[in-house]
Amino acid sequence: MQTASRAAARATRSRTATAPIPSASPGTTSRVARFAVLVAVVALLAAACSSGDDDGLSNPDPESLLTIPSTVADEQPIVETVVPEEPPELVWAPLYEPGVGGRVTDIAIDPNDPEHLVASGDMLGIAVSFDGGVSWETASGLASGEASTITFDPTDPSRLWVGTMSGPFTSTDGGLTWEERRGGMPPFEELYYIAPIEAVLVDPADGNHLFAFGGSHREWENQADPLWGAVWESTDAGGTWTQVGQVAGGENIVSAAFAAGDPSVMLASVLDRGVWRSDDRGRTWTEASSGLPHDNVRQLAAHPADPNRFWVALGEGPEADPRLAGGVWTTTDGGATWQDSSTGLTSQRDADANLTAQFHALEVAPSDPDVLYTSDVAWGMNAVFRSGDGGATWDRVLNDDNAPEVPYWTAANAESIAIDPTDADRVTTANAEFILLSDDGGGTWVDRSSAPARGGWVGRGWSGLVATRVAFDPTNGDDAYLLGFDGANLIRSTDDLETWDRPLVDPIGDAWNGSYDISFGGSTGDTIAVVLGQAGLFNGIAYTHDGGATWSHAVGAASGLPERYEWFEGDFAVQAIDRDGRRMLAAIGGQLHVSADGGASWSTGALDGVRDLATTPGRIEEVWATADDGTYHSSDGGTTWEPVAGGVTEGERITVTDDVVYVTRWRRDDGDNGVFRYDMATGAWDRILDDDFAFQVAVDPTDPEHLLVAANDHPFHDEILSAGVYRSTDCGETWDLLTEGLTMLRVAAIAFDPDDPGRVVAGTFGQGFWVIEGVTPDAVADGDTAAG
Repeated sequence: MQTASRAAARATRSRTATAPIPSASPGTTSRVARFAVLVAVVALLAAACSSGDDDGLSNPDPESLLTIPSTVADEQPIVETVVPEEPPELVWAPLYEPGVGGRVTDIAIDPNDPEHLVASGDMLGIAVSFDGGVSWETASGLASGEASTITFDPTDPSRLWVGTMSGPFTSTDGGLTWEERRGGMPPFEELYYIAPIEAVLVDPADGNHLFAFGGSHREWENQADPLWGAVWESTDAGGTWTQVGQVAGGENIVSAAFAAGDPSVMLASVLDRGVWRSDDRGRTWTEASSGLPHDNVRQLAAHPADPNRFWVALGEGPEADPRLAGGVWTTTDGGATWQDSSTGLTSQRDADANLTAQFHALEVAPSDPDVLYTSDVAWGMNAVFRSGDGGATWDRVLNDDNAPEVPYWTAANAESIAIDPTDADRVTTANAEFILLSDDGGGTWVDRSSAPARGGWVGRGWSGLVATRVAFDPTNGDDAYLLGFDGANLIRSTDDLETWDRPLVDPIGDAWNGSYDISFGGSTGDTIAVVLGQAGLFNGIAYTHDGGATWSHAVGAASGLPERYEWFEGDFAVQAIDRDGRRMLAAIGGQLHVSADGGASWSTGALDGVRDLATTPGRIEEVWATADDGTYHSSDGGTTWEPVAGGVTEGERITVTDDVVYVTRWRRDDGDNGVFRYDMATGAWDRILDDDFAFQVAVDPTDPEHLLVAANDHPFHDEILSAGVYRSTDCGETWDLLTEGLTMLRVAAIAFDPDDPGRVVAGTFGQGFWVIEGVTPDAVADGDTAAG
């Protein structure tokens, strides 16, 4: 639910037309002000764009973000002075790490307000911008985070629809809050998706008359047999739905469109089954793929005025050596026949699908149907193309040569495209990392997901990173590290969470493939080790002995480690364990590895099935481990191990204080899950939180009885079941929820800032990282109470 404080923050931004300001508690004004100084000029640049300035969309000089012109600051105050109340309100706000950091599945532009953008993501929910992408706010109300095609209701500009893996949802406030509308569809399933919806189409003559299509162009996998290919109809604005048809015998519908002016006629593209047509409002369907070179149709676009004219974007062809290339094809007879419309597009063929030309996004301009945009997403050929003659010929308008500088990988491909309904030259593209905007038909572009600052980067409020860890350097209070999948193969801030860089891209030679765990060691804290990889793929161990100024990378047989991209079923973890920073332990797929030379070479250790590692503060030769068959302790730096009596089996994460060990047990089938506490003095174990989704414990460095627990769920089922963040001020005797402002309740990582213990950073499983201020033991959380 939208809170009054968040609504007030939006109203303040609207009145002052300033830079995005994170939602904050009254006690966080100083950090908000510092952040506003970094990004305020971005809003001024956006104003220049809308005024027609030729340089309006160029990327700003990084230093320009650090100073606000005095005349502007006088006219448009950035932050109003707020007198803190006691106790402070505890509200989460985005951390503003750079980039979207997750795949954007769709972007839609309000036909009545081109500055109003709504974007969806494959795991990152929905975000809304009211200033053309200068700032974003995450939406609430979705059952899960897996969203797809967004539709503005042509009969009611205040209403939007979105298809999600959890069914259709609607919004009446511009996309900020969403409500479920799946009456008549099967109820939510706890273990899988049952009624995924790719898109909702609204009858242009009757906003109560809707069609929803069963599918996912993101190709989400499923453990059961959901209603793929289903065609649903509602005549009461989504209050109730009836399945009226099924396309291609129940295959994944990846896009659908009405014929212009006739909603009784519709076309749908089906994954690896081509194009299908219905002339009776979705009741029956016939294949309409004649002339297409293959059936991998990714996107369908309809002419806004001609009911017989459609275009399709094709991905790569079926397995062959070489595969057929993708491209754009068009029909002028309603799908009876199709003709090649790919002149000027890339056409490379290869046995490897990733190296074969493939086109996933395709849009036609509503104001000028001769203008279309598409994108090749094949590796090394990333580019966006524009046609000004209805697809007869194409010109490349975005590639690595004219793409703006971005903090992650390439910005030159597009998984989704949106065109301003009133201006065919104003186009927005998005991919797995970035949102870009051009207002000159693709001649120049600006990043609408990040901005450069202080030689690093700052985000614009919406992140889709899948977090694995968050850590603060214990010896350097300004340094913090974010770890996660995809582009988060280490994201670092050296200025107290204000700007961010990616220190490992060059040393490891890989801009991708994530990170799992980080550890700090050495007498001066200059040793840092990071275990790299994601989703079971190992990518080596990066290490530094000079505080991160230079890095080395160990991977493969030459270093005694598994090969790069070798897959493992178990977890990854790393721990530096002696004062000179030379001895390290790593868990890789359950096998313990040991280094005695600071990470350069490794040998197999004497513990199997190991899942996580931690040391006792101040006694770093004392190591603790969770393993498949129990909890283990070593007093000699991991050379020998002893099982801890009564220890937790299959523990997920381990956290150690001076005299207590916390182990989480997550989503095991026997149900004996939650947070377990081990008292070193008595040898007693207690379960202090009974929750299947308890994932990681953080302990307040100023008060060992003040605990936070990150509760994490995974996607692949209809509804997020985890509670987000639990909080206890009495060592786990009682718990409440600390979730105000948090729009994603899959939380996979959490840490107190040791230099500012009232500040906490949490990492979500699909919506990036969040920060909260004032979490002191006496602060009152406005959350539900949970039993311990």
